[in-house]
Parts: sequence; C-alpha cells; structure tokens
Amino acid sequence: FEAWYRAGWAPKLPAAPGWERLDARGLVDARAFPEVVALASFHRSGFVREQAVTLLSAIDDGFELPFLLIRANDWVDPVHALALRALDERLTVAKAAAWAQSLGLIEHLGTVTLRRRRELEKLGARVEALMRNAAARPVLADAVAHGSLDVRRAALEITLRLPVDAESGAIVLSASDDADPCIALRSAKALLRRADIDDVTLERLAAHRSGETRAGALERWSATGRLSIDRLREALFDESRRVRETARWVLASSPSTSLDVATIYREALERSEARELLAALRGLTEVGGSNDVPRFL
Repeated sequence: FEAWYRAGWAPKLPAAPGWERLDARGLVDARAFPEVVALASFHRSGFVREQAVTLLSAIDDGFELPFLLIRANDWVDPVHALALRALDERLTVAKAAAWAQSLGLIEHLGTVTLRRRRELEKLGARVEALMRNAAARPVLADAVAHGSLDVRRAALEITLRLPVDAESGAIVLSASDDADPCIALRSAKALLRRADIDDVTLERLAAHRSGETRAGALERWSATGRLSIDRLREALFDESRRVRETARWVLASSPSTSLDVATIYREALERSEARELLAALRGLTEVGGSNDVPRFL
C-alpha cells in the first residue's frame, strides 16, 4: 500500500478532499479505531503521520508493529524517530509472537530502503537476537511451521543461524516438508551438512520430493556405511536421473558389491511391473548397450 500510495494514485482516482485536508488534531483514539489511525500513518502530511505514529504507540497488542516498521523508514526525521523509539520499547520476549509476524516485512524493508538502511539493519539485528532467545524458540518454531510465506522464509534463515542442536534440528526438519520448494530444499541442504544427522533423518530425506535432496541423502548415507543394498537397489529405480546415477556410483564404489546394474534393469523389464517399468527403461538407456534394442522395441 505504501509503494502504491507514494506512486501518485491521487490524480487517477476521484478527489478525496476530506482525506487530503485531514488535520492531525482530528485523529481519533487508536485503541478505539486502530484501522483508521493505521491508514492515517500513510498520509501525505508529515504532521498527520507523526500524530498517527504517536497514537499507534498507545496500542500494545501487536497490531501496530507493521505500521510502525514502515514509518521507521519515513523520510521525515521526527516521524522516523518516534516510530523507532516505539519499536525499541517493544523489543521484549513477551512481544516475540508479534515480531515473528513481521519478520518478512523487516527483511523486505532492508532491501528497498536507502536513507534509513543502517538504522533498519540495526533494528533487524536486534529482532533476530530476540527471536534467537531460548524463551522465544517456540515462537520461532511456530513461525517456520505456520507463518505466511515471507515469514516462514525469514524465520528459517534465523533458525539456520542458531547453534546446531536437537531443538534447531527439529525445526529445520519440519521445514524440509514445507509446501514452498525453496524452503524445503534450503532446509534439506542444511540438514545434510549437519555432522549429527541420524539414519531416521536420512531415511526421510531419501524420500524427499526433490531429486537433488534424495541424491544427497544417498551419498551422505553411504558415507556412514549404514546404507543397505536393498535401499540402493530401490534408488536405482528412482524417477530422478540424478538419484539413479548416485545409486550406481555408490554401488560401483563399494568394494564388497559386485552387482551388474544393467542386469538389474533387464530383470525388472522381464517382470514388467508397472511401478518400475519406466524407471528400468530409463536406467537401461543410461547403462545398457546396443544388444538391449530388442527389449525397447
């Protein structure tokens, strides 16, 4: 709304003289009409915005946070200072849930602002320190699991900067199944880099929807020496070529295994099971020879 309003909507819409001539002294109590005061915080008049920020500061239920954050980027110094002061007063663990809902906005403001960038970067660092507090960990976990897309992405980045322990690992593991592919892949890659990854997590990542993750899980699992031959044979029929190649590479690298992968694919074609037929055909194109042409025909 801020970007659209500053772009000059007034000439394109019917005149609103009552809005344009709004007097700061005429603003109502923000606790009774919070939405009205929130809209006034976007007014063209710096005096109106300043009064709106003052009134918003009287609200203490979290509604005011995003509007104060936007005004902390205000080009008028008194408005900026008032908003920043009000935000500083709210940097407490008790307000962690409200801050979590604004994590995406904080990240966005840090990328679009120029004049107030330094102050907003400092504020963002303080908010992250608040979210990293052990007492706020449940709020952070909830933001990663249930926040809006921009909140989940921002909360995940904070989680990835936490000390590596079982609690942070559980949060990241839950994010590896996120509906957003970027969050899911980012989480999975972070888990595969952890030194304390266990077989249960590897099993879960080996079934991840991303072929890149499944291949990485196989490779990491094989390095532990605990990956079974049956699990590798199953990976030979994965729909992802990268996973099939990784499984073949692991088999070829194992001194105790002398399986002929092409033969495995040929035997699968003879069984003609629908579940693995297409994967067997694909695999045979990758490792078979000219003598396999009749099988394809």
